[in-house]
Amino acid sequence: MKIKKVAFPFSGTHPLLGEKWWHRFFIVAYVITTLATLGIAVALSIEGVEEKPYNINVKNNLRDFSKNSDTSVSNTVPLFLEQGGNIGCLEDNRIKYVSVYTLEKKTFCSADIPSRLDDVSQKFIGNDSSTVERRKELLSEMISKDSEKRYCFISNEIDCSSDKVVSYNKNAVYYLQVIIYSLVSVYLVSIFLQILYYKGFIYIVYGKNK
Repeated sequence: MKIKKVAFPFSGTHPLLGEKWWHRFFIVAYVITTLATLGIAVALSIEGVEEKPYNINVKNNLRDFSKNSDTSVSNTVPLFLEQGGNIGCLEDNRIKYVSVYTLEKKTFCSADIPSRLDDVSQKFIGNDSSTVERRKELLSEMISKDSEKRYCFISNEIDCSSDKVVSYNKNAVYYLQVIIYSLVSVYLVSIFLQILYYKGFIYIVYGKNK
């Protein structure tokens, strides 16, 4: 009973309204509007709830995935993307958007990058024979200067290091947030409609006469 009073605080104040056709019409319109609001609220919440480290489950990152892949795989990026789930850049307190298309077209990863410099050069500069050898030399020089073993070459457009590019799924906390935000939104709309009807329309019709 207390739950009903919270959800419908004005429903018991006018017992004779059930005899009025326009009151029945309001109830039907109210139910339809509430259901429509729920659908819209869920859709907006799914888009609006920000993905954070606490509401996702990270499956793996691109660097470790490449490191642990078979050396016979030329480019591990397609396999990484085929895992399913979502792709993003894991920062300290949020997941930043990463374009899957750009990642696939402008990133090359392998468990054995030094032996794949031909593939790296072809991916990034094409088959121009006049520059391939020079680019391979520059890539070799870059690898030799790395402080730790390299597994990826990533375009600056990605703006994320390979160990931060992650494959992840949204967990129960994310969907709990969606449910809570949706229910709060629906409740606020519900109360607004009831106030508009009972304290607005009914007041206009009956004035202060209870």
